[in-house]
Amino acid sequence: RVSNKNRNKMKSTTIKRIDSTNNIKAVSSSSTAPPTKMNTSDKNNNSNSVPTANNAAAPNQVNVVHTPSDFLVDDSLTSFDRVVKYTDSTIALQRVVHVRLLAEAVRDEHSKQCYVRCSDSSSGEGENLSCIDAARRILKDLVPKLCNDEYSVVRQTLPLQLKEVAVFCLEVCKDQDNDDGRMFVLKDLVGQIGKIFLKNDTEVDVRRAASEALSDLSKHLMPDEVNEYLLTFPLSIISYNQVKENNFEQTMSEPSEDLKTFAVVLLGTLCGRLRGLHVRAMIPYIFEICSEKSIKLLSACAIALPRIFNNISERDDEDYVEDEDECQNYRSQILSLFFDLLKSSESIPCQKICAESLEVFDPSKSTSFENSLIVREKLVEMLVYLLRQGFDVVKPIAFYRVGPCCNSLCSAPGDHIFIKGLIKRDVLPFFLDASLGKEDQQFHCAYNLPGVLQCLGRDYWADDIRPCFFNVLYKAKPSDTDDGIFCESKNIRRICALCLYDLSTILGQNIFAY
Repeated sequence: RVSNKNRNKMKSTTIKRIDSTNNIKAVSSSSTAPPTKMNTSDKNNNSNSVPTANNAAAPNQVNVVHTPSDFLVDDSLTSFDRVVKYTDSTIALQRVVHVRLLAEAVRDEHSKQCYVRCSDSSSGEGENLSCIDAARRILKDLVPKLCNDEYSVVRQTLPLQLKEVAVFCLEVCKDQDNDDGRMFVLKDLVGQIGKIFLKNDTEVDVRRAASEALSDLSKHLMPDEVNEYLLTFPLSIISYNQVKENNFEQTMSEPSEDLKTFAVVLLGTLCGRLRGLHVRAMIPYIFEICSEKSIKLLSACAIALPRIFNNISERDDEDYVEDEDECQNYRSQILSLFFDLLKSSESIPCQKICAESLEVFDPSKSTSFENSLIVREKLVEMLVYLLRQGFDVVKPIAFYRVGPCCNSLCSAPGDHIFIKGLIKRDVLPFFLDASLGKEDQQFHCAYNLPGVLQCLGRDYWADDIRPCFFNVLYKAKPSDTDDGIFCESKNIRRICALCLYDLSTILGQNIFAY
């Protein structure tokens, strides 16, 4: 006998099934009960529910209900075959996991092939570069589907994995002197990463990943290869309205602001790997971008300009005789343009990027001491402007980088008396004021003291640097009869303790003389 309570519970238990018209109907667990229609309120509630494995992810779309066995992975397959199989899976989680194993699968496949050749060299089986064959299969079978995957995580991971595959293939081709394999990597693999970068993807992170992949890949290429195979991608976006003969413009729409921003930053990074002659050819495009009113583009120019500045000269090519006056003219234009971006009164983010990028400038790139002195004087002027007239949000960022900036100013060979005089007159007063200021100001002051002392020299310790250090470290300064009282902040005492080693190293063995 079944009680009424249990009988009612059985009647309320339903099983959902999808009929040929894609409408979800509720069927009673009893075989004799007729189908019941879903209420309007229940239908509305079901349409607003969170997409799971058992409900519809979108209107008029039938969602496949997976069983636990569908999530199992076939371990009998090789790592590469598993990647090929499960990157084409209907389960998004399997695609996300296995797309991150592309580079590892290619390495395993190549290692296995090398082991077979070494163990039985007379068999003649296998190719000399199985990694190239694996990369060809990835480009042919996997990349077209993964580029259009509905999940942005898959599309974002793909260019980073292709970069790892390209780097591994380049190393193998270099060891085996395989020029054909290297050309395949440069034309096909690198070209596919560039296509992902140029693709008008709705997710910004996808283009960011492609830009990072191209930037990291440039470290493994020769300067001429960077100019021929990588520079085309950012230049085709930057020069969209200037150069009409570009091959990519036939299939490329008007680039968005975000895509231009990534292109400018990528161009600045690639210029660090180019020859000076090629870098100077890129300067007019950057100047054209700097005339834009977009804050994002101006901030991107602030990142790119110092890197272009550092690589204008053609020092690595002895056969090429460069015009130093032309190079110095470009340097002066870049510094003036960077100063204009820095003084922009309408953009706090742009001035913040300028404060962070100021230490990237390398004055030692100038071949003559006179030109180097002009560059360093201009850099000191920009640093002082940030400390005095910068936004309140930007001043701590600039002050935090005073030490590295001052150290780079005196890193070039030659006499630095004039620069040291400028730093003592214009920069050291900020340290004295900060040593008596709030806790965050004192922290930045103590952090930058070793860099300033390294720039000025040990002769400036007793009268200029030591008073600032004691103001930060002591609440009550020591005397001949009293040891003094340290400051209460543990962060200040910790940074001062860390600075003691650097300060003593700079002062040398005769530390008591200073």
